[in-house]
Amino acid sequence: MSDPVVAEFEFDTGVVVRVTTVNRALDPAAVLAALGVASGRPALVLCGGAASLDTDIATRAALAPVLGPAVLTAAAHTSAAIIDGGTDAGVVALLGQAASTWDGSAPMLGVAPAALVADPAGATTDEGAVRLEPHHPFFVLTPGEAWGDETPWLTALAAAAAGSEPVVMVLAGGGTVAVAEVSEAVRRGWPVVLLEDTGGLARELAMRWRQAHLPDRRSWLARLLSRRAEPPSLPPELSAVSEDELLRLVIVGRFRLVPSRTATELAQALAWEMQHRPVLADAWERFARYDQAAVGLRRSFERSQLVILALGLAATLLALLLRALDTPLHGSATWVATSMHWMVVALPLLAGALIAFADRFAFGKRWVLLRGAAETIKSEIYCYRTGTGIYAESAAATPPPEQLMAVRLAAVDSRLFDTEVSAADLPAYTGVLPPPESWIAATDDGFSHLSADRYMSVRACDQIRFYQARTERHGRKLQYIQATILLAAAAGGFVAAVGQEIWVGLTTALATAFAAHRSYLQLDATMVAYNQAASRLKNLLTYWEARPAAERASEFGWLVEQTEAVLQTELGGWVQQMNEALHTLQRQQAAQQREAETAASQTGQPSHSGPADQPSTARAERPLPSGIGQEPAEAHSAGVHTTQSGAVSSPGNQAASPDHAGGEPPDQI
Repeated sequence: MSDPVVAEFEFDTGVVVRVTTVNRALDPAAVLAALGVASGRPALVLCGGAASLDTDIATRAALAPVLGPAVLTAAAHTSAAIIDGGTDAGVVALLGQAASTWDGSAPMLGVAPAALVADPAGATTDEGAVRLEPHHPFFVLTPGEAWGDETPWLTALAAAAAGSEPVVMVLAGGGTVAVAEVSEAVRRGWPVVLLEDTGGLARELAMRWRQAHLPDRRSWLARLLSRRAEPPSLPPELSAVSEDELLRLVIVGRFRLVPSRTATELAQALAWEMQHRPVLADAWERFARYDQAAVGLRRSFERSQLVILALGLAATLLALLLRALDTPLHGSATWVATSMHWMVVALPLLAGALIAFADRFAFGKRWVLLRGAAETIKSEIYCYRTGTGIYAESAAATPPPEQLMAVRLAAVDSRLFDTEVSAADLPAYTGVLPPPESWIAATDDGFSHLSADRYMSVRACDQIRFYQARTERHGRKLQYIQATILLAAAAGGFVAAVGQEIWVGLTTALATAFAAHRSYLQLDATMVAYNQAASRLKNLLTYWEARPAAERASEFGWLVEQTEAVLQTELGGWVQQMNEALHTLQRQQAAQQREAETAASQTGQPSHSGPADQPSTARAERPLPSGIGQEPAEAHSAGVHTTQSGAVSSPGNQAASPDHAGGEPPDQI
C-alpha cells in the first residue's frame, strides 16, 4: 500500500491548503495522518443542499447567520473535526463564509470527486468544474465521475478521525446525494441532526420522523381527514427516492430535530450530540421531559379550574335572571324561559362532570409531582457538574460520580412513578438540551465543569432572576384579582342600595370565585417564598464575592451545598403548600359536586356551584411522596449513601455545613 501524496496550494484568499488525491487502496487513517489531521477527536459531518440552497435565496439568507457560526462554535467547544463536501456551494459555502471571519481555527476537511472540481492550483479549469471552498485547510479528492461517489470516503474519513469518539451528521436541505450520506450515517449508528426548516430531505425526514415517533394529538376528525387526503408528494430533487427508503431511515436512525432559529441553539444541540457523557445527557433529558409535562399540566389545571368557576357563575346568573323575570316555568312559559331553565339544570351537571374529569386525570397533583421531580434532578445535575459533596472524586467509599448519579436518578424516578404520574402518558422531549425555555442560563452549555464563579453565575444569579421575574408577575396577577374582588363587593353594595338585592348573590359569587382562584394558585405564599429564597441567594453571593481568592477553593463545596439547600428549601415548601391547596380544593369540589346534583332538581334555584367553602366528608387526598421535591432517600441496595451532603430532607429544614479542607466551615448565611 503506497503512502498518500500531499501537495500544498495557496488560494487567492491567502489560505494555504493541503490536498491529497486518494484511491481505493489507501487507508483513511493514513490519509488523515499524511494531511496532518489529528485523530481521536469528535467529528462533525456537514451535509445538505448545494444547488437547492443556492437558488432558494430566502432559505439561504435565513441560514447564513446560523449554520456556519453554530458549526464552528460547536467544533471549537468540543475540539471536533469538520468534514463536508468541500465545494464552494450550498451549506459548505455558508460554512466557509463564517470561517472567513472566525476568530480561531478548525480542522475543516473537504471531500469531493477529483473529476468534478476545479484544479486547486489553477493550472487547468474544466468547463463546469466546481470551485473548492477557499477557507478549508484540508482537501481529499476521491475517485468517481458523479456527485455521491465521494460518500464512502467522506464517512470513512469521519470514522477514522473520530476513532472511539462521537460522530454527528448535520443535514440542511439535501437531495438524492444526501439520502446516501444519511443512509451511511444510520448504518454506522451516528446521530443525525435535522434542520427541518431548511427544506429538501431534512424537512421530509423530520415530517416522517414526527409521524412515526410522536403521538398524534390531533382531533379524531383531523386524523380522519388526513387519512383520506393524498400523502404529500416529494420535492423534485427527491423524485428518485422511494417512500419506503425514507420510512426505513426514520424508523431505524437516530434523528434529532432542531429548528435553525439561532446559532446558539444549534451550536448547543451539536455540542450535546458530540459529548460522550451519557449519564449527564440522560439527566438533562429527564429534566426536560418532566419540565415540559409539568408546564402542560399546569396550564390544563388552571384552565379547568377557570372553566369550573365560569360555569358556576353562569349558572348563578341564569338562576337569578329566572327569578328576576318571575316567569312561570310550566304551561305558558316562553321558549326563552324554558331554555334558561334547562341551562340552569345543565350547567351544574356540566360543572360536576368537569370536576370529576379533573379529579380523574389529576392535573394539579401530577403538575406538582413532575415539577418537584424536575427541580430535584436539576439540583443533582449542578452538584454533579461542580464535583462537590458526594460527587467529589476524593469522597471516600463511594462509586464513581457517573454511577452515583445514575443511582440517584433512578431513586427520583422510582418515587415519581409510584404516584399518579404513572397512570398517564409522558410525551418524549425532542428539543435541544438543556431546554432553553426552562430558566436555564442561555450561556450554560449544560455539560462543562463548573468553577465556583461560573456556578454562581449560571445557577444562583439565574435563579435570582427567575424569582424576581415570577414575583413581579405574581404581584400583578394578585393585584388584578384583589381589584376584581373589591369591585364585586362594591357592586354588591350598590345593587343592594338601589333596591336590587336579588343581584347581590351574583356579586358575592363573583367575589368568592376570584378568592378561590387566588387560593388554589397560592400566589401570596409563593411570593413570600420566592422573596425569601432570592434574599438568601443574594446574601450567599455577597458573602462569596467578599471572600479572599485564596480561601474560595476550600469553601467551594460549602457554597454549592448552601445554594442548593436554599433552592431545595423553597421547593419543598412550595410542594407542601400546593399539596395542601389541592387537598382543600378537592374537598370543596367534591362537596360542590354533590350539591350540584341536588340543585339540578330544584328548578330556577341558584346552584352555588362556585368555589364557596363547604363542609365535606370526601376522601382525603394521598399526600405527596416525601422524595419528590426533596433529595432522594438512601439507595441501600446499591450500597450507596445517596443523601447529598447538606441536602434538605424535609421542607423547612436547613442543611448543615460539611467538613472541608479549609478547616471549620463558615457560619450559615
